[in-house]
Amino acid sequence: MGDEQKKYLVFGILILIISFLLVLAGYFIGSRVSDNGYGTQPVGEQLKQVGDNQQELTKGIVGSKERAEDVEGRIDRSQETIDSAAERTGRVEDNVTEAGELISQSQRILKDVRARGEVKKGCN
Repeated sequence: MGDEQKKYLVFGILILIISFLLVLAGYFIGSRVSDNGYGTQPVGEQLKQVGDNQQELTKGIVGSKERAEDVEGRIDRSQETIDSAAERTGRVEDNVTEAGELISQSQRILKDVRARGEVKKGCN
């Protein structure tokens, strides 16, 4: 075996020893960490509950959005109805004005006819 091969062999063994010591140190350090008797199951259950709550909130938000869109549609339809009623009111006002003018014209005609009738009576 050459010097270079020995160097690689010693280097490999040294890496293995250091890796083993790091794993061993991690095990002993981790074994001293207390979980207060709870373990990881309650944490997993809490995470599942958080996920379920988030899904419920998402459903609620989607439902609220749909209700808001429905209300918006109703408001648009109401606005169209109001605009239509305002237009009809404008036409009714025009009709009332026109009827008033026709009544005035009719009253003038009637007045003229009565005046002519009195003139004819006076001439007879």
